[in-house]
Amino acid sequence: MSSDTETAYCHVCLGDVPTCKVAKCPNGHACCEMHHIQRVKAIYESGRNAFEDHSDGGGGQMCFECRAVMPDELFSRVYLKMLDITLVVEMAKKANKSLTNDQLERIVNIVGTKPTRRAR
Repeated sequence: MSSDTETAYCHVCLGDVPTCKVAKCPNGHACCEMHHIQRVKAIYESGRNAFEDHSDGGGGQMCFECRAVMPDELFSRVYLKMLDITLVVEMAKKANKSLTNDQLERIVNIVGTKPTRRAR
């Protein structure tokens, strides 16, 4: 029996999720994009920046299994848009500012989906 929707195993959810919501690291480990967004949010909530130059491996887009850096091109456009929104909201929180929805939309549209990490 074949399925119209492919699935992949998320090593964080410990379950199958549609492949359109999964990013695989260069070593083949899969993780749903929701958990990558949650990781970025948690890094900011802990007082750090998720996309500084982390030579110690502390960046936001890393494999949960092997800690390999996961470049932007491994993620969907929806993920990158959600990442933009998350970064804007978390940076505003760090500056003790709250944004209206209009301000958030304007900033995200200016930022667009520019790469969050330089190629290494």
